[in-house]
Amino acid sequence: IAWFYSGRRGVHCWVCDEQARTLTNEARSAVASYFEVNLGSDKNQNFHITHPLHPMLSRAYKTLEPHFINDVLPEEGHGLLATQASWIKVLVTLPKAADPVSRKLKEKWERSKDNTTPHQKWTELKSQLDNFIGKGNKNSKVPKNVSNT
Repeated sequence: IAWFYSGRRGVHCWVCDEQARTLTNEARSAVASYFEVNLGSDKNQNFHITHPLHPMLSRAYKTLEPHFINDVLPEEGHGLLATQASWIKVLVTLPKAADPVSRKLKEKWERSKDNTTPHQKWTELKSQLDNFIGKGNKNSKVPKNVSNT
């Protein structure tokens, strides 16, 4: 398997396995749909992320999160959660349904005595969202998919 990024059209996979190349169109389509993850586009902002995550996304998340914490969150990196202006930008990107989470964290983080680090904010944000979607809670009334609509 060879993966290619083609810019606007996203990531493409070339399968070089002889046995896979002899699959029927229907079988190839089934394999391709397994790998398909729609995260929207510049033109189409409508997407859904299911819970639990697709196995491919889950593996990518586990691999990339440590780099995200070390290189993107802190002020020395991209400062994603390092300043009030930056974390407000993050909170407003949450789906409308998660407004209670956004409000709760905004109130907490705006307090003058709050001196949580960007890493701590990230951990808190994840925890609040997990609680909100009822991760691990079979009695949750919140759907197990998150949408930006």
